[in-house]
Amino acid sequence: MTTLREILPGLGERTLVMGVLNATPDSFADGPERGRWLDPGRAAERARAMVAEGADLIDLGAESTRPGATPVPEEEELGRLLPVLRALLDARLGVPVSVDTYKARVAEAAVAAGAALVNDVGGLSRDPAMAATLARLRVPVVLVHGGGRGGRPPGVPPLSAAEADGYVRRLRRELGELLERALAAGIERGAILLDPGVGFGKGVEEDLVLLARLQEVMPPGVPFLVGASRKGVAGRLLGQPPEERLEGSLALAVLAARAGAAVVRVHDVAATLKAVRVADAVRAAAGRGAEGRESGVEGAGAAAPRAAGAVALELRGLLFYGRHGARAYEREGLHPFRVDVLLELEPGRPADDRLADSLDYGAVARLVRSVVEGEPVNLIESLAARIGRTILERFSAFPVRGLEVRVHKPEAPLHHPFEDVAARWRWPV
Repeated sequence: MTTLREILPGLGERTLVMGVLNATPDSFADGPERGRWLDPGRAAERARAMVAEGADLIDLGAESTRPGATPVPEEEELGRLLPVLRALLDARLGVPVSVDTYKARVAEAAVAAGAALVNDVGGLSRDPAMAATLARLRVPVVLVHGGGRGGRPPGVPPLSAAEADGYVRRLRRELGELLERALAAGIERGAILLDPGVGFGKGVEEDLVLLARLQEVMPPGVPFLVGASRKGVAGRLLGQPPEERLEGSLALAVLAARAGAAVVRVHDVAATLKAVRVADAVRAAAGRGAEGRESGVEGAGAAAPRAAGAVALELRGLLFYGRHGARAYEREGLHPFRVDVLLELEPGRPADDRLADSLDYGAVARLVRSVVEGEPVNLIESLAARIGRTILERFSAFPVRGLEVRVHKPEAPLHHPFEDVAARWRWPV
């Protein structure tokens, strides 16, 4: 199966920009240009312009997904889509072309014509043949979450803290289940982009919570795309029609990039590209600052330590999902577990800043993930012990003098408010 990195070599190095091209007569976002890109020649010109502005890929759709849009029959969608797709491919844009559809037959025809990626706006749920078709086509996919309760009408108070927490837990669970369905169908993990579905079955309040807590919502280890450009969350806040929502869309793109989105799907490529480049630079600087704080270096004038001392390596808040617990429902769906690891090294290690004397904390995190996502256990005490023993076995040749593992269970089955439920495992005892 073709992976995302094969068609998008910059994935993970910077926030990629997907340019939107609507070959529809009724797209909500195109304003006065609505219907203009049904013409293959004009559509190709528009695609060339977006690539010149810096688009990393083009997303072509031939059916509007706006709320209340009338579904389009397959033949009509194909009649709009294929001539424009062929024009884009003939234009040799130099970037992949994605096709936005929820119909398996349309996806199959588009890939046969040369589309490099399928953006399934139905999230494997609107066409029962879609999952198997995408696995067979062996191209990368975007899977869009489409759940929600339809939004809160104007005048209703915002989500309470408890409602927001419950909503985030539900989104996280449903996105995890969507990923599981894709993997079970034979779609490879390296070919999947998840999209939390801003505006898809969600009201403004739900969208705001989703965007504010993207890092909590998205399953770890899978790149994600955010498509908030010109959508109702910006329009409702600013009181603007879709074609006048540039500033709001830029703000949402920056927030998505700052939260780690691999791709943003946008209508205004040039402006968004500049905005996310700044966001990427800020995020990179924040990472460098974190490394400096972790190493104890506050600045160029920091004093050198007077003695070797003992070093401890600490990883906090590693978030992974598993099926651990004694209750049946805990084994049926994925639930979050946060893990803290404290590794105490022998005095004098690492010596002279030698990499060979250091412990690979990335490898530690991967080991923790393999255990949390592995065979279920009933007790978090057992999970903590398994993580600890796995780390000691893996690094048996390394001079570790002490190890502590804490496993936190944010969704512990308690019937009253709580701050934390955790188990701790220590070595030596």
